Amino acid sequence: MPYGAPPPQQPVVAIDATADVDAIYRACKGFGTDERALISVLGYRDGPTIDAIRALYTTRVRRDLIETLEKETSGNLETALVSTALGPIESEAYFAHRAVAGPGTNESMLTEVIMGKNNQQIATLKSAYQSRYREPLESAVRGDLSGKTEQLFVMALAGNRMEDWVQVDPQIVSNDVRTLYAATQGRIGTDEIQVCSILTRANDAYIRAYADSYRRQYAQDFLKMIRKEFSGHMEAALLYIVRGALNKAERDAELLEDSMAGLGTKDELLISRLVRAHWDKGYFATVKPKYAALYKRDLTKRVKGETSGDYGKMMAALTS
Repeated sequence: MPYGAPPPQQPVVAIDATADVDAIYRACKGFGTDERALISVLGYRDGPTIDAIRALYTTRVRRDLIETLEKETSGNLETALVSTALGPIESEAYFAHRAVAGPGTNESMLTEVIMGKNNQQIATLKSAYQSRYREPLESAVRGDLSGKTEQLFVMALAGNRMEDWVQVDPQIVSNDVRTLYAATQGRIGTDEIQVCSILTRANDAYIRAYADSYRRQYAQDFLKMIRKEFSGHMEAALLYIVRGALNKAERDAELLEDSMAGLGTKDELLISRLVRAHWDKGYFATVKPKYAALYKRDLTKRVKGETSGDYGKMMAALTS
């Protein structure tokens, strides 16, 4: 192979989803539904296999898998099964829609669907949302948010984030940190839009550099500055971005606990957070020990203690 030539393409191995499709068909055939059979398939398959299952189900059974699950199940189990059956891309669009559908906004869910994504992820999210719900995601967000928080989310959806491969330029960091200080602690009041513009444009390496430089120049922790200068949904969204750059596994471990802490379980948030983590098993393998270190308990046991029935079994499957 010539020096500098791209590596040879690996052959694409077709996924045989026949057994899984037949298992789902049997689980939904006739009177009643075998929920555990559905869980045994959908709770344990990766993204490419899910895509293969959906495609084959349509041709083999002559029905849409999502419509079948919506008809055969209900409640939290339905939400978990449907979001998993949608796969990594369409499940994000599904959670975005649930965040803005009906009265009020599920602010945490909307934040976690949109913030911190790279440009390709934003593009695929918007395309999936448009295809499934026949409305631009930007329009849905504008209809649910207002003011400067709306502007923050529109900035994130613009897809103008630095690519992850862009290396940090110390001069740009120095200039941006001075701008961040001037927009926050260096004035009376806060220029929220200036801060939002910088943080939605930066990749994770730049955000880490901002935090380090800000601490050294102004003797102030960057996260503490955001908590002091911002509030409400905008504060939470900016913290999600910055904490994801500084220590993503710790952030996500704490969010999982937040779904279960206190009186009652925030089921929709727990589902969305577990489904999202489930798609990247390598990354999830870093979140689980971080959770154990923070809370002195096993995540799967914690999830089992907070959920029950078939829904609980599905949630436990996603943590495996």
